[in-house]
Amino acid sequence: MSNCPVTLLSDYDLADPFLAQVKGVLASSGVTNVIDLMHGLGVMSASQAAFRWRRAWQWFPAGSIHLALQELAEPAAIWVISCAGQRLCGFTQSFLIDALPAGASYEIRQYELPSDVEPTFMARGALVPLVASLAQGDECVGQLQQVSHGQRDDSPMWDKGLISGTVADIDGFGNIITDIRQFDHQDELKFIQLNRQRISWTSSGNVGSRGYAGLQGNHTESVMLDTIGQPVPKGLWGCDGYLEISLFQGSAAERLGVRVGDKVIARLNEVDETAATRRMS
Repeated sequence: MSNCPVTLLSDYDLADPFLAQVKGVLASSGVTNVIDLMHGLGVMSASQAAFRWRRAWQWFPAGSIHLALQELAEPAAIWVISCAGQRLCGFTQSFLIDALPAGASYEIRQYELPSDVEPTFMARGALVPLVASLAQGDECVGQLQQVSHGQRDDSPMWDKGLISGTVADIDGFGNIITDIRQFDHQDELKFIQLNRQRISWTSSGNVGSRGYAGLQGNHTESVMLDTIGQPVPKGLWGCDGYLEISLFQGSAAERLGVRVGDKVIARLNEVDETAATRRMS
């Protein structure tokens, strides 16, 4: 019996029996330490789901196995990526790579699909049994087709002092989470431009090394207000080190009309103001 943590991420509806079937196969194989991460991810884009997965799996101990359950019409192989002492498994190589942190080195293994597997539920019949074997210490060398190595590089794009990124996620509170991570010279940030709207940036002494940003208006120490006394979106370095924008008692995404995939520009002090506007067009 394996006590190795095996986590599940899926596009399954919790009201359907498929997730229970997957857990049953794992339990029958002696894998009992199964943890649900997130489900019902079919309503969002693959990049948004991978970003959420990236922020979750890294908090687990070394030796953990993370399983992405996505039903594809005709999966070609099973992919297993080893990174930072953990393994990510699934049918889509690009999705697994997108879930890795910036600059991460990784090993990727390609396993062939069993010829006798039932085609109507490939995750239950092929992917989950292989993961169960890995959790038990069996590397399934008979199915192994090739091994390669790589390094992920999704650092912020720099262009004459402008850092460009995208809105990677909008959480359940309406907070805007970008893919711009903390970087050298972040204290030189002057403003953020999002959806053609300029958001000023000011350092905040009561949150340590963090900063916050708000639409141009009158500032207070804890809640930023506009000229008619309404709260405005403010930005900060979130708990995972990504630039986030939130609104006190409201949805920053709705207030700013922002969607996942929108462009974000962070501007440093020394950059000509017109440059940021040109980049957003």
